[in-house]
Amino acid sequence: MPGFGNLTRIVNLPDANGVAVSKTALFNIPVGPSYHQIMLEGTSAGGGQTTCDLWATSYRLKANGKEFRSGLLTELANLESPQPATAMAVKPAAGTFVFFFSDPSRRDINGEKILCLGTSDLQTLTLEVDIPAGATTPVLAAYALVDDISRPSGLVTKWSRAVVPIPATGVNRYALSNLSEPVQRFIALTSDPTAVKLYANGILLRQFDNKARLDNIQLSRGLIAASASIWPIMFDYDDMAGSVLYPIVLDDNGQPIKLGNGNWQFLNNPYFEFTMGAANSFPLYTRTIGPIG
Repeated sequence: MPGFGNLTRIVNLPDANGVAVSKTALFNIPVGPSYHQIMLEGTSAGGGQTTCDLWATSYRLKANGKEFRSGLLTELANLESPQPATAMAVKPAAGTFVFFFSDPSRRDINGEKILCLGTSDLQTLTLEVDIPAGATTPVLAAYALVDDISRPSGLVTKWSRAVVPIPATGVNRYALSNLSEPVQRFIALTSDPTAVKLYANGILLRQFDNKARLDNIQLSRGLIAASASIWPIMFDYDDMAGSVLYPIVLDDNGQPIKLGNGNWQFLNNPYFEFTMGAANSFPLYTRTIGPIG
């Protein structure tokens, strides 16, 4: 926007299509601006699901038809945990959800804005929300914090959801077989583990003999400890976009490609060991950074 530089604007997004019970609502988000965050609001007339924070429903963010964020609305806020101790521990009102691109947990404004979602190279940007049967007369709306600097999509924070099967108490091994991009953190949504270990390349990368040790690491790094039901296994403690756990990448000769300095790690045969006090399966989010394409 001429004369305004990188001034941000707050604008309504076009109305969603297909807002109806047991249907998938579709927001066609305009391309061109750079998105710092998208706010989603949802209400319902009754049925015990009066706001969409009570909808155990799925969402999908897609760029050019390719999914890059997905999960359950009821779990969305957990993906920003833990936050810096200097951040305000205030959540939006019931029925409102935030999709951050410029991550407010970054420690400075440049670190925050570096991951905003540019759309100058995108043909389409969409948000899909599945509306459950119990949402009587659902209403959805969305608005966004944007600026008008023309940016390509570049690197963005992405995530996907899986369910870790837990057939028994004690040690349960879970292989991470589909990692293809640098990992910022894994987020296990469960209060049942008594200990967690992460291995790769035959090396123990993360060992937490109890939740208190995980919390104390976060506190020592200036972060607010996550709740008892959230285990964030982090690599981006210093809030830098490049602080990640790199997957193994092979060239045409089957040799690892060095993506940066020699301190970057490459994953081979990564897996978790969850020592469980109860035999309950749980969701595990993998939060990565990479291009949309």
